[in-house]
Amino acid sequence: MYKCLVQNESTEFCNKKYRKEYILEDERFILPGNLKRYAEDMLKEMAFPRISYQVSVLDLSAITGLEEDKFYLGDGIG
Repeated sequence: MYKCLVQNESTEFCNKKYRKEYILEDERFILPGNLKRYAEDMLKEMAFPRISYQVSVLDLSAITGLEEDKFYLGDGIG
């Protein structure tokens, strides 16, 4: 079961925003086992993001004590 790690958001919201589905159809494969192995190899590559970010942040809520200054995993910036 997929669990949403974004604070205060439902699993349905996370599935819509973050989960990507991919259907593999390839007519080159005659034997189902060969297609399965190929798909598993693709999943090994696709399991990790191609782009990642490292940031340093300051938790303003620790200074101000205000709830609106708190941030959570998945919050947008801008």
